[in-house]
Amino acid sequence: MVMNYLSAIEDPTVDFILLKFGDIKHFQLTSERSRELLDMLDENEVRFWDFEGEVSEQQREEQENRRKEVLCEIIDQCDNIYSWWGVDYPRMSKEEAKKYIMEYGKGQS
Repeated sequence: MVMNYLSAIEDPTVDFILLKFGDIKHFQLTSERSRELLDMLDENEVRFWDFEGEVSEQQREEQENRRKEVLCEIIDQCDNIYSWWGVDYPRMSKEEAKKYIMEYGKGQS
């Protein structure tokens, strides 16, 4: 069923993801695999915001790439994907969402 974001958040039976800043801003995911993947994001090896000074640039890049791979796996588990950017949270295809995740932050200093 195709629905907009505002309808999705009102229905507890609908899985959805809202993307912002190259990450998941808001979600409702009920499948076991989606929950496993979300748990992986909570582990330090895929959390890009937990870097400390002793982590090398190469390790940082590897961690961020792994985090992005996990986010793309989560996207594959969901049919209702929305962007924070735009009027009424525009719907995104899985391909658009994965491209957004993979390209976010590239070319930024």
